[in-house]
Amino acid sequence: MSTSVIPALAILKVNHDEMRQDYIGNFVPMVCECLRCMTSDIISLPDLQEEFRKRFGIKLPQHVLKTLLKRLRDKKCVILDKSCYRINREELNKEQFRQFSTVQRQVIEGYEALIRRLVEYASKRLGSSWTHAEAEAAIEEFMEDWQIKFDWSGGRRVLQSETHKEARYIVASFLRELQEQCAPEFAFFETIFQGHMLANAIYLPEPNQALKKFKATEVYFDTAFLICSLGYAGEPRKAPCIELLQLLNKTGAHLRCFEHTRDEIRGVLDACAAKIRNNQLRDAYGQTMEYFITKGYKASDIELFSAQLERNLEQLGIKVVPKPDYNNRLFIIDEPALSSYLGEHVSYRNPQAKDRDVDSISAIYRLRKGRKSRFIEECGAVFVTTNYALAHACREFFSADYEGGNVPAVITDQYLTNVLWLKTPTEAPDLPRKRIIADCYAATQPDERLWQKYLDEINRLQQFGNVTAEDYYVLRYSIEARQALMDLTRGQEEAFTEGTVEEILEIVHAQIRKEAEEKLERERELRRAAEAEVAAGITRENLRRMNIRNKSLKISLRIIWILKGVIMALMVCVTLYTFPWDLPRPRTGWARYALTLLEVLLMVLTVYNLMYGTAVKDILRKLEAAIAQRLESWFWGLYDTIDNADDH
Repeated sequence: MSTSVIPALAILKVNHDEMRQDYIGNFVPMVCECLRCMTSDIISLPDLQEEFRKRFGIKLPQHVLKTLLKRLRDKKCVILDKSCYRINREELNKEQFRQFSTVQRQVIEGYEALIRRLVEYASKRLGSSWTHAEAEAAIEEFMEDWQIKFDWSGGRRVLQSETHKEARYIVASFLRELQEQCAPEFAFFETIFQGHMLANAIYLPEPNQALKKFKATEVYFDTAFLICSLGYAGEPRKAPCIELLQLLNKTGAHLRCFEHTRDEIRGVLDACAAKIRNNQLRDAYGQTMEYFITKGYKASDIELFSAQLERNLEQLGIKVVPKPDYNNRLFIIDEPALSSYLGEHVSYRNPQAKDRDVDSISAIYRLRKGRKSRFIEECGAVFVTTNYALAHACREFFSADYEGGNVPAVITDQYLTNVLWLKTPTEAPDLPRKRIIADCYAATQPDERLWQKYLDEINRLQQFGNVTAEDYYVLRYSIEARQALMDLTRGQEEAFTEGTVEEILEIVHAQIRKEAEEKLERERELRRAAEAEVAAGITRENLRRMNIRNKSLKISLRIIWILKGVIMALMVCVTLYTFPWDLPRPRTGWARYALTLLEVLLMVLTVYNLMYGTAVKDILRKLEAAIAQRLESWFWGLYDTIDNADDH
């Protein structure tokens, strides 16, 4: 890939979203940009092809460029003059054809942000000091895993080199972190990925016929794909497989599974159940076994999966069928030669797996009965595998059968996913995201050789007493240990040494301590928050009680003062009413006046005593307390009513 290809892929996706044209039409704005920058007005297909490659890192086939030039002629951007195309610069310089630079600038800004964040992640998280150029190269290599592996035009084959494990692991773990954080950079990478799938359309036999439906074609799947589809290798691996099966159903394909493939799946499940029942987990490995161990499945659970296998496949829309017979010798392949070739070019842990692959491939040829087609939809039968090495080896072994771009008998699930998504992208808008997540998950897991080497080492250390039973359990079953193994080795078997396990154990213990401290600190924070909330609640409650009591006392005091005034007024009225107003003249009855005055004084003292003395005062004080208590109860009821109304 060129250093400019990633932004070009994102531009393709933007063009597709805005223009809603067929897949070749997505390249029109990019070709216009190339024509605008060419110095010669006469268009040469090789020159245009090279200009497009230099600017966007994609080598468009010349027949695709011819189609694009015809469309640009209709738009008057080029002129056909005596079988030669000329650039119409006046038309190309119009505003509608000059918006490309704006889109390109926005895409490059997003791409630069992605690269900067990757450089920062590699440095802080994994201690790898990557330059900007190295981060770009890592992203580009990672994207190559999703290239359409076969170019069927003219029988020529386009192979991509395998990504370096260390760079692939760093990019994959980086993307997983972006996805977990819902970062905008992950959405941009998803745009790149969808653009990559759109770009792959040009390698189809007829790019504009991507919407073709399947016609009397049976699609068979290998064991690994079906195990993932059934969910026995984890949810990240399951999701894109299920979506692929749904797309195949919608486009008219017949989903099939050979009986010997079903038997192989059942054998895997039974072996896992036996190891778990007998507690033989020291040397147990494989993605299915690790999934069952991680999820804590019992042997009885796995045996139930095995018993219900055929029904579960039917629920996925997959029918189990026997392989065809060998009656017609015209369509029988040389199985021993194929077996020998696969043994040399594909790594098999179990020879029986190779034999089943040979059975499946041979069955596909017998089902096709010599039928050849450039379109998957019309090939009659095809075998889908997750093993790229198997698809590659079959392509090489049967190379003579694929002259003219005929569909091979074996294709990868990645290729089929790309083709199906191109047919109906709106039917599965989340498929690219699920494919990214699944591939990143797989890239951040140790492969079988590294994991077996790791298991052998921790078993040896426990046997010699160098690790405790508790440490062995942590090293064998904890997710942290698996993560530490990948962080230290970057997925490379040769990076695993005798001291690696001790480093992993130290990292895991540090991680456990850190998690314990973080958990303790979270609990402390929760306790402090709860105590503060309780204290605040108590303070608010006390303040509320004080306000109610003060208000009640204030009102009761006013009521008592009113009662005092009323009593005084009544006593004055009674006194005035009973006063002896028919007194004699002062000169003749001064003695009676003196006695009367003395009586008045005594009456005043009596009234005062009644008002402020023991009897009256005590009665009024009790009355005041009773009034205050009733008012306080009334106020509480009023506040409770208001609080309930606010809650509703």
